[in-house]
Amino acid sequence: LKQEESKEMRDIDAYAYTWDDLEPSKQQDAITIGIKDYDDHLAWDPNPNHAKTSWELDEISHQMGIQQVKFQGHWVKKAKVDKGNLKGRARWTPHGFQEASPSPVESPTVSQLSLRVLHVLGTQNRWKKFSFDLGSAFFTSDDCKKEHLWVREPPELMRDDGVPRYRQLWKSVPGTKAGPRDFYDSLYNYLVKSMGMERSKSDKCLFLSESAPGEVNLFCGIHVDDGCGFGTDEAIDKFQKDLEARFKVKFKIILIDTVHEFAGLEWLESYGQSGFDGVRITQHAYIEIKLHEIELEKGRKKQRERTISQEERGMLRSGLGSLRWVHRTVTEIGYDLNRLSTWSSMETCTVDQLLRFNKVVRQVKTGYREHDSVKGTKPIFPSIILPRLQKTSLKCTLIVDAGEPTDDALYRGKWHGGLALSLIHISEPTRPE
Repeated sequence: LKQEESKEMRDIDAYAYTWDDLEPSKQQDAITIGIKDYDDHLAWDPNPNHAKTSWELDEISHQMGIQQVKFQGHWVKKAKVDKGNLKGRARWTPHGFQEASPSPVESPTVSQLSLRVLHVLGTQNRWKKFSFDLGSAFFTSDDCKKEHLWVREPPELMRDDGVPRYRQLWKSVPGTKAGPRDFYDSLYNYLVKSMGMERSKSDKCLFLSESAPGEVNLFCGIHVDDGCGFGTDEAIDKFQKDLEARFKVKFKIILIDTVHEFAGLEWLESYGQSGFDGVRITQHAYIEIKLHEIELEKGRKKQRERTISQEERGMLRSGLGSLRWVHRTVTEIGYDLNRLSTWSSMETCTVDQLLRFNKVVRQVKTGYREHDSVKGTKPIFPSIILPRLQKTSLKCTLIVDAGEPTDDALYRGKWHGGLALSLIHISEPTRPE
């Protein structure tokens, strides 16, 4: 999936690259910008003469009776795609775990159910879809109102005397425990109090706007510093302008039949041109690049009954984390995923479970097989289709299998629930049964 840099790349193509793939000049540019973010957004005291040594901070703690928290830091480096080009991103990140008594740190994100409902309603209304990315997001939060937090300067700012110094933090930057929550609070306050939007009562990261009481004309979901939604042309224009008045925004209109990556999923809206009418959800790029089998030593496959080593247990748990992520769109692996998760925590876990894990990964990566009487056997890759609803008063009941083992080769011996059996039309609404 790696592409030539001369070609325009998609955001999801960054999965295939690491920091080490970047040219040295791009790495240096990213580090320079990372330091500049602290100064430009007043995330710390921009005056280098106000920096303190560790000994000086200990003296301040003694004199004031308030412990001055000294965060160590490290660079978080990654490759990213920006405007179709491969670049680097570097963040000087404090070790936030060193803060003993942080303020509330929980930071909500839009639920998967809300995202699906959002897409169903958007396609039903045939509204335009939009997405946005809030650049340097945590640096744009309101001031953290704490005067005892200090972060060590990055090595690039080391003085000639070789003594490390610390800058006072003015904002909850990435790495601090309060960073995600402070940014969410800042965004929420602006969307609701300044832009006049309404927050959903069922999801703290779903926001709506109305053209008139009861007439919703735009809704969007927030995932940390990214967002996507649907709305009318007029509502989207107003939303974009209001957002750009406060944040550094990368705003985009998502065209029909164009894959859009959001919250770790690939979304594709179509009105029939792509073979379906509605929304298709996949994770093909993640599966192709991030999901891998566990490499076993030569001859290990023949030792099925042997207990796994601690190193193998670590690889199994790491791999299961990737499988849990793709379970959102590959529901067929639910049974194996639960079983392997149980085995991974048991001391008696054997090599046989590693082989079972590898088999599940191969199934997901190569696609399941479907027989076509004309074309023969062909792979079917996992996806979820959300049909586009028509504006109608149709009422119906869906009968779903509670889950029993079947004789089908794909599901043999597995508890596979959620199979739709029938759809019963009800002409008039009836009382709940």
